[in-house]
Amino acid sequence: MHKPQEQNVQNPNHHIPQTKTSIQRENETKSQNGKNAERIVRNKLKKIYASLRWTSENSDIPDERNNSTIYDMEYLHDENKVFVRS
Repeated sequence: MHKPQEQNVQNPNHHIPQTKTSIQRENETKSQNGKNAERIVRNKLKKIYASLRWTSENSDIPDERNNSTIYDMEYLHDENKVFVRS
């Protein structure tokens, strides 16, 4: 019979208990990665749609930020407002 530690190595689906600090660090990393991903999408779309606004809470452009929306960005296309979730 295997020891529990050996089973952890052999079973990648087994989650090792985390500390409060490691969970906070992981959440901060996920948050920063999400913000960076949104920034990349925004920069690419801004080259195509001049009217693009980055409306999510991650926006580092305060005039465009709109915390009440469920969409991350919006722009006008053929006089219609288009909403983007990234």
